[in-house]
Amino acid sequence: MVGSIVVAFMAMFIVTPMQAYTGQTRRAELVDEADSALRLMGRDLRSALPNSVRVTSSGTVTRSSCWPRRTARATATAAR
Repeated sequence: MVGSIVVAFMAMFIVTPMQAYTGQTRRAELVDEADSALRLMGRDLRSALPNSVRVTSSGTVTRSSCWPRRTARATATAAR
């Protein structure tokens, strides 16, 4: 009886740090994915043709688009 009380009391001290570790791991993964997405977006915007970047908003949704140089070059080559 006393052993089960001690085990239950110790479990309270183990569960909270485990939940904190799991939450921190999930947050780190989300930050890593967001960082990768922003790096890719920045690379695409830097390689876009001048004056081709467009940003449109509709309510709470914002969308950006651009013409990458390689796509524009392929389109110009195909038109010849």
